[in-house]
Amino acid sequence: MEALFENTTFLNRDDLYKYQKSEVKKFILLASGLLLLVTVGISVPLALFVEIYLGAIMLIIGAVCSVVLLPYIINDGIKKQNAQLFSQSDIAIEFAFFQEEFQVQAKQNGDSGKRASESYNYSQITKVSLYNVYMFIYTSPRTSLVLDRRNMTKGTSGEVASLFKSHGVKVIDKTKAVK
Repeated sequence: MEALFENTTFLNRDDLYKYQKSEVKKFILLASGLLLLVTVGISVPLALFVEIYLGAIMLIIGAVCSVVLLPYIINDGIKKQNAQLFSQSDIAIEFAFFQEEFQVQAKQNGDSGKRASESYNYSQITKVSLYNVYMFIYTSPRTSLVLDRRNMTKGTSGEVASLFKSHGVKVIDKTKAVK
């Protein structure tokens, strides 16, 4: 059977980080806010009933951790994960979209025979996020496949997005979200 649309994506660590950072921004804000709320919940009673200085110190430490340290740790983790993923060589991912499923093959550049291959039904996809350069195809709330929209070898990325929509997948246009 011939594929309706095809794409070969070559992942670039620095480019990809910019989009990953944008995707986790909401999570970072939520986690920071939750940590700050817990800190206030602990430090206020401490200041009122035990020692005001202890409560104030606890509040300052919590604020620094939630506003500075937590975002740094999350972003650093993403950078380290990308460094580990791209440490040996660049990765080429080939997508082939059919009417009822799509197939993904990944291989490291320079390795002629080593490939990982996976097939997905469109019902397995939780959402698709479109950016100027990349399309993130989510197979779970925190796991996505990355398609470089510039490297379509058959069809267009817009046609691929329409194919996802026709199968009931939520497609989110974030083309103006990342500069």
